[in-house]
Amino acid sequence: NAPTTFVLENAGDDPWLADRKDKQEAERRKAGTVFLGTANGQDSRLAAADWISPRYVGSSLDGDIAPGSSGKFAVSLRAPADFLGEITETFRLVNVPPAPRQPVPFGSMMTLSVRVEPWDITVPLSTVAPPGWNVKTMPDGARVYWRKSVPGAKQRTAPAPQPVVWETNLPLPGDWDVYVRFPGGSGRTSSASYGVNDPNRTQTTLDQRVGGSGWRKVGRYRFETGGSVPASAGNTFASALPGKPLVQATVILEGDAATPGVLAAGDVRFVGPFPEQKLLAAPEGFSCRGWRTAPAPHPVRRSPTETPRFWCPVSVSRRAAKNYAVSAEDR
Repeated sequence: NAPTTFVLENAGDDPWLADRKDKQEAERRKAGTVFLGTANGQDSRLAAADWISPRYVGSSLDGDIAPGSSGKFAVSLRAPADFLGEITETFRLVNVPPAPRQPVPFGSMMTLSVRVEPWDITVPLSTVAPPGWNVKTMPDGARVYWRKSVPGAKQRTAPAPQPVVWETNLPLPGDWDVYVRFPGGSGRTSSASYGVNDPNRTQTTLDQRVGGSGWRKVGRYRFETGGSVPASAGNTFASALPGKPLVQATVILEGDAATPGVLAAGDVRFVGPFPEQKLLAAPEGFSCRGWRTAPAPHPVRRSPTETPRFWCPVSVSRRAAKNYAVSAEDR
C-alpha cells in the first residue's frame, strides 16, 4: 500500500459531516456525510482494504469540518495484481445522503498517477552450505557455493552431494520471473540443473560457462498459494501481505550435473507477478492477414496497455518466428 494525505479547506457555508461509524441521529444523517471518493463515481483499481467501498476512500480524519476550517483525508492505494504500468485516478469530495437520494460530488478534483512496478525480491544463500559444497567470498563481499561436478557422483560418493535450496514467501500468487546469479570463471559446467516448485515442478538447465557474474533468467513460473517457509529460509521477506495467504517459492540447484565442470551458486531473484496474457478469439474486423502459416481461426493476444492492438502468434520456422502486430489499420 502507498499512503498519501489531502488537506482540504471547507470554503462553503455548510459543515462537512464526518462518518462517526455509529448510529447517527436522524437529522444529522439527513444532511449527508462527506467522503473522499472517485470523481467519476466508479470503482477504483487502486482501492485499498481500508476504503469503505471501492469508490469511497473515507471521511475526514479530523471529524466534522466547519466552514473556514481544514481537515485531512488519508488515502491508501493498493496496486492491482493483474496490471503493470501507470494508473491515474481522480478524487473528489462527495456528499452521500441517505437513500434514495443520490450522492452529490462537489469541490476541486485531485489527480494521482501511480506507476505499478513488479516486486523485486532477492533471496540470499542459506547461512550453512549443504554437504559437498565449498564456500567462497568474492572480492565484492558476496558469498558463493561451489563444487566440482562429476556426472554420476551421487551414485558413487557417500554422502551424496546435496542440492542448494533457496526458499521464501512471495507477497502474491501469479507468474514470476526467476533469476540466478553465479560468479563467472573458467571450467564451469554446461548443464547446471535448476528445479522450481511451480505446479509442473519444472526442471531447467543453464550453461554456467556463459553469463556469469550477472543475473541469468531461469524462466517465468507460476507460483500458487499454500505452504509455509521455515524461519531459516534466509530471506527477510518471510510474511504475507495482510489478508493474503502464503505463496511458497522454492528453487533448487542440483548437486550434480550431466556434464563435468564447476557448479557455482549465488543469490536467487524473484520479479513479478506479471499479468497473465490470455489468448482471445480474433475480434470482428481483425485478422492475421498475410501470414499463410497462421492457424485458423486466428488466435490473438490483446495488450493490457494498448486497447486497439492485438498480437497473433505465428507458427513458422524458429528463425522466422515472430509476433505479428495487428492494429486498426488492418481492418
